[in-house]
Amino acid sequence: MTCFQILLKEDNPALEYESWISDLAPHAIPSDLQRVNGINIKSPEQWKRRLVPLFARNKTVVDFYLSRVVFPKEAKEFPTKLSCFGWDLAEEKDHVTTGFSGTNDGRYLLPTSITQRDPDHQLATSAKVLAYLLQPENRHYMCTIGEDGERRTAREFLELLVSQKPEIRVLLDVGAQMLELSNGALATAWLELKPDAQAAIYFDDYEELTLGKCVVYLDDAHTRGTDIKFPLGFRAAVTLGPKVTKDRLAQGCMRMRKLGHGHSVMFFAPREVDRNIRSVSSIDDTNVIDAADILRWTILETCDEIQHRAPQWAQQGADHAFRYDAWSSYCDDEFTSEELAEAWLQPEAKSLEELYAPGRSDGQVDTSDPLIQQRLADLGILSVAHSGMDEEQEREVVHEIEREKQVERSRKVPAASHRLHGDVETFVRLGSIPRGSTAFLKIFDSLTNTTAAFTERVKADEYLRAVNWVISSDEVQPPILVVVSPYEAHQLLPKIRSSKTVHLHIYTPRMLQSMSPCDDLKLYSIPAVPDTWTAPLFLVDHLNVFAGQLYLRDYRTYIQLCRFLCLQARDLEADGDFTVQSDGFIKPEDRPPRARTGGSFQASPIPSLKRLSGLRTKGMLYAPTHMGKILDARLLTEDDFCDQTHDDGPNRTPDSTLSDGNLLGAEHLLCIVSWFLLSRLLSGAFFSVLTTSLLWFSFTLDPN
Repeated sequence: MTCFQILLKEDNPALEYESWISDLAPHAIPSDLQRVNGINIKSPEQWKRRLVPLFARNKTVVDFYLSRVVFPKEAKEFPTKLSCFGWDLAEEKDHVTTGFSGTNDGRYLLPTSITQRDPDHQLATSAKVLAYLLQPENRHYMCTIGEDGERRTAREFLELLVSQKPEIRVLLDVGAQMLELSNGALATAWLELKPDAQAAIYFDDYEELTLGKCVVYLDDAHTRGTDIKFPLGFRAAVTLGPKVTKDRLAQGCMRMRKLGHGHSVMFFAPREVDRNIRSVSSIDDTNVIDAADILRWTILETCDEIQHRAPQWAQQGADHAFRYDAWSSYCDDEFTSEELAEAWLQPEAKSLEELYAPGRSDGQVDTSDPLIQQRLADLGILSVAHSGMDEEQEREVVHEIEREKQVERSRKVPAASHRLHGDVETFVRLGSIPRGSTAFLKIFDSLTNTTAAFTERVKADEYLRAVNWVISSDEVQPPILVVVSPYEAHQLLPKIRSSKTVHLHIYTPRMLQSMSPCDDLKLYSIPAVPDTWTAPLFLVDHLNVFAGQLYLRDYRTYIQLCRFLCLQARDLEADGDFTVQSDGFIKPEDRPPRARTGGSFQASPIPSLKRLSGLRTKGMLYAPTHMGKILDARLLTEDDFCDQTHDDGPNRTPDSTLSDGNLLGAEHLLCIVSWFLLSRLLSGAFFSVLTTSLLWFSFTLDPN
């Protein structure tokens, strides 16, 4: 439901909906659901019987949900961050910094400015805990795999728990295996399965210890630091999960304060952990796992955890030293407040290229602290990868404010005055561009020609003129296509009607896949073009890019466009290995022979094309389209064009061509009369958009 609610609020829902149904078989889509305007999410029958079966497991819809709902909240990044680590708390001060730790496994990752000191009478504490765990009453273990080999659900695990003898009244979720239920829901389910229980104790969402009726559940976060006095004889279930260290296990088990003296524990582990324990201790499936095997596994996990966290610890130490030096410079008036802020703030947001691009090599931790380097050497760590790839963050949470969407109206800008250059009139009369003329501008390095007046409407990108009028000439070779403004087309129309050298064509870019293309320039032309006339495809392809067309004619057109823009395509795979930039651009020195024949771009045109496409689509999403995929460096295949449902390009039948002088049906005549009257009443951007829409809806001669 959320996906459809967001879809219907899109600026261009039809475009997004096309991508949703593109992977479905045509016969699987009811006729009334082939267009987005056929969707009625308020209809329970349509929702349950038609929409849910069609789209519930649709990958494109799942991707849409992730990108629009999940990632904007869960994967939010900020340009910079101000970090604080344990190094800041333990830095050297005038007074002694003291702290407490119940175990000493983490002493290797303490800041170098502080040292853990164990009193003589506590040196045997760790050994005593291990000895308690190795006592006979604690050497019980069970793998929680179900009868069918599947993982047990939380309720199935509780049923297993209730069946144990002697009974278990405490659940210590050290391995974080009960995440599918909230603490309250799990306690409630446990009480339902154990009616003789008189109390249920757990931490609710507000970190309050809740006393209800007499079983106890402590989730992973509360298996450290919680002190509950259990009666003698209590037995606890301890879950094991991936990467459980000896420290976590000991802390969790010692919630049973009388462990070894009246309290006992039993261990439960999922299949993957069971497999790891057996591998570490070389135990086959026929033998029973003992508490000693579990401790051996947690000790090895502890070693792995220390080695894994050491690079992050070293990087935090280096960051702290850098901030401390900046603060010292600020206190000595060597830094301004702006320089201090710049030194303290660290970049956080990273592009996908920065995160996952190949060629990222490991490097030494950027620190000159000999103590850090020595400890890394003691741990056998000589080089580290980028520590930010695996950092955990505890962010200060602020309440999100509600935002009401406000429509920002286009600002007033000075309009350009209409004018008609004499060289344009000469072009209409002779069919060729006068040599050295300044009335014609080249777009995209000879993508196509346009008159200077076309580019002058108002002085703002938001008013980029749509491409709707094109004049063609075959008098010179290669042929010429000139984009003109509506004013020029109107002023030149009498001369064009009588011209023997040029034709005026109505054009509109193909913005929807279901839209019939009109880039053959035969939709409506003045004067009528011969039936054998074909538009110069090479220029039309470039015209489509300039006009912001989102869907290409066919796979061949895609290959030609990639050659022109110097982009990678699948046809180059046979040319061997060569270097491709992250946006798909191939530098001149890296191009294989087949890629050197089309374009001559020395630098990537992708940034400019992205900006142009954004202006043409008015900021609407176009990533699922052909051009969107090309600009995102995604390789297309012939399958991306197999669902084209309209005749394209020069293959359009003569019956679908409306030319000046052709016989028109009543509906076509009515359309042209309406368009003519509107042209007298309207002008500017509104008329340009209205003309495009009117021509599209009225002149599309699709039999369907």
